[in-house]
Amino acid sequence: WEPLQRRDINDFVNPLQIVRRGYRGVFDPEARCYEKTAGAFDLEIRRKERIVNRSIRGLFRVKEVMSPRVSFCFAWQVISHKLLRWLIPLFVALAVLGSFLLSLQGSLVFLAIVAAVFGMTAFGFVGHLLSLKKSTLPRILSMPYYFIMVNVYALRGVFKALGGQTEVVWKSARGATTAKQDEWFRQAVGFCVALTFLSLPLLWFIGRY
Repeated sequence: WEPLQRRDINDFVNPLQIVRRGYRGVFDPEARCYEKTAGAFDLEIRRKERIVNRSIRGLFRVKEVMSPRVSFCFAWQVISHKLLRWLIPLFVALAVLGSFLLSLQGSLVFLAIVAAVFGMTAFGFVGHLLSLKKSTLPRILSMPYYFIMVNVYALRGVFKALGGQTEVVWKSARGATTAKQDEWFRQAVGFCVALTFLSLPLLWFIGRY
């Protein structure tokens, strides 16, 4: 047994402490856990930020589990299934930037990728505008909007953790009646999405001609 810190997520840090001590964490395929969603889009993405924020901090507190000397297989699982997944927003941004630069060389593959990014950004922006007035969106708008927002909030959680900010006390998002805590941040993200939506074709045209 090892004591937990106030900022630790017990069901994440405890198993890592066990593996660090040389024991095994065993997965039981018969176990079942059911969890309700937050019930509102704003609350769901806010919960995503909190979970990533606390989890990445907890992982680096027992960072020895990412060393192959402890367990090569487990280190690979933790890095690939946890750490890299939290950094997906950075990889997506680099992939989009690289695709944009390569599309200027006339590659049809990367032209198609840039067009897909432009389309998804456009649908995400429309979804953002409608979300300000409606609680539910059609799937064609909600999926790209959710993808953009959940990755932005996950990245926000990572930056907060790296800056030493960890959410220790929190209230469950389930059953909450309001979702306006981060309205300013959502508006800022919406503005950035709109800017991307408007600037991508212009930048591409300037680069091509």
